Amino acid sequence: MNEELLELIPVDQFTEHQEKMLELDMCYPVELYRFSRKPSSLNEVSFNSNKSISIWRDNGTVICLGGDAHEKYCERCICFDISHGEITRQVAIYGIADDYDEEYTQSDAGMAETTAFFWSLKDLEADISILEIFIHGSEDQISSPFSLEALQPHQLASILDANPTRTFDIRCGPLTPEQSEILATRPYPLKLKFGESLVTNEDQFHFQDKDKGRAFVDALEKRQPLFFGSLSIDLSIFDEIPFGPDELKRLLELDISYDKLAIANVIRDKKSVLLPFSVKANSLECKIEAQRFQANAFDSLNIITRDLRLMIDLINVTDWEMYLTLFFNRVAVLGHFQKLNLLFDCRRSYRETQLFEFERIVSITKALLHAVNSNPNLSHLDLSDDSSKIDWVPHLKDIFEGIEAHKGLRFLVVESYPWTDDPDYTWLKRLLSRNRTITVLDDTGTIISDGSSVDELYSLNRFYNGSKALSKDSASLRRELVTKTLLESASNCFQRSALLLFHLTDVLCDFLPDDDSNQDEGIASQTLSEATEFPDSIPCDLVETAPKKMRAL
Repeated sequence: MNEELLELIPVDQFTEHQEKMLELDMCYPVELYRFSRKPSSLNEVSFNSNKSISIWRDNGTVICLGGDAHEKYCERCICFDISHGEITRQVAIYGIADDYDEEYTQSDAGMAETTAFFWSLKDLEADISILEIFIHGSEDQISSPFSLEALQPHQLASILDANPTRTFDIRCGPLTPEQSEILATRPYPLKLKFGESLVTNEDQFHFQDKDKGRAFVDALEKRQPLFFGSLSIDLSIFDEIPFGPDELKRLLELDISYDKLAIANVIRDKKSVLLPFSVKANSLECKIEAQRFQANAFDSLNIITRDLRLMIDLINVTDWEMYLTLFFNRVAVLGHFQKLNLLFDCRRSYRETQLFEFERIVSITKALLHAVNSNPNLSHLDLSDDSSKIDWVPHLKDIFEGIEAHKGLRFLVVESYPWTDDPDYTWLKRLLSRNRTITVLDDTGTIISDGSSVDELYSLNRFYNGSKALSKDSASLRRELVTKTLLESASNCFQRSALLLFHLTDVLCDFLPDDDSNQDEGIASQTLSEATEFPDSIPCDLVETAPKKMRAL
């Protein structure tokens, strides 16, 4: 913490209101600070993950930073986390009510004022920042929690405007119609999440009971521009739906574009279950329950997005194989996907842990490969999520063989590699030898490898793709780079030299005498083509015996 930013309040100078904190502190003793000046930005405020700091505000509230901030005082509070990448910091704002504030009116107003102050501090890393809001206090205070509706519309607007690129993750409520209108009509793209509470089952995001999201949808319908940004509504299966059925249907039918739309455990109306697929979204995350629609609905389903992360809940659906086959057939017909992340839960009940019907998965694997190969621009296929109850790992050999000729696929993500069935990684080596642009990752994002020969294949493929990319550079730059590469990274590896010159035969011709150029170009192209087909397991430090013309280089 910047020493010039805070000053310690001596205990003997505590006011009567401040002395009440001595009774409320669950981690005695109290060290109480105050701002000596207003912070210039959030980045000026440092956090100690092991110890909380309490900062007194003249309106009778306390900002608690770091450590056990969420449980510091036995009093009503609004708790939130501020995350930047993998770093998460706890913050809580407590309203220390006096004996005459039985309805918490003054306390709520002060908490709203302090909340607006802190959330409006400029975050210099707002692009990667997530403000996750959830209200709770000690167990004794859950029955009378702070209400988010105490935050005035102008305060909410200033919060959003201060850091428009921050992700706002709201896991509490209720939101008033006026607050909803502010959220829906900011003149810039928002990154907004409505989610379940992480603290208590009783609390989650919600609108006021009489509103049910109507004000939000009404305002969104009139929004200019029509591009919203990102909207996520992610609840548990036990949560109450914050939107009314009509409001949710209207929301999904609006002529609004999104960078990303995520819908999970929200649509329980059979008439609306497939509506998210028709939303204009660059990226769509969606969970649907097969029990709410017929499998043949996939036959005419219009899926607009090119980046789809889909979970289909097929629990208690006996003909789940038909659902998946028809879904993959539809993906094949549409043919415009660039990213697919797929999860399927085919258990007979929630008590089962895994489905082991190998033969039925064989047919699904064939349908998957048909879909993949019918989407030439597909660059990312993710089958790794461990919450999926289809085990693709036993079928990786077939999947690898099925995508060998796919020219667009760059990343395949699987849960793990079946090294017990393929200890020599033969399946993976074959794939990498026949598809030089693909990388296979596990569910942690780590490149799958045996640590030796597979690493060499990846290295060779990177060289292959790099040499191919050189063909787009100017002639003079190509000649300079080829000469440097032949003398350095490819100097002891005939195969790499051959790959490089195979992609840049014009540079090779520049190296040859003019009188033999026509004849030698044909010979060289044939020789180089053969060289690129050498077994990939040959180490580059074993220098091959090159043809006479190649040795002359």
